[in-house]
Amino acid sequence: LPSPAPLHRLPGACPLLELLDLSWNGWLAQPAWGEDTALARVKWARWARLRVLGVRETGLDAESEVLRGVNEGRWVDGMDVVEIVA
Repeated sequence: LPSPAPLHRLPGACPLLELLDLSWNGWLAQPAWGEDTALARVKWARWARLRVLGVRETGLDAESEVLRGVNEGRWVDGMDVVEIVA
């Protein structure tokens, strides 16, 4: 995607998504609307089936603050954890 997109709308439109690859979108690490990044507004809990999130070459890594919410409330030692590919 060449510019910021409203990613916060995707969980409502695609609730059964299992893989989301946002790699090579450098704008993900930059504020998109006001002070928030595009990923900061995403309601990760609405994607109960999400298993893999790709963020290669975006300026984000698996430990970045904006991605901390991805696995919040999921089983840490179970199969429900989202694998973040950075």
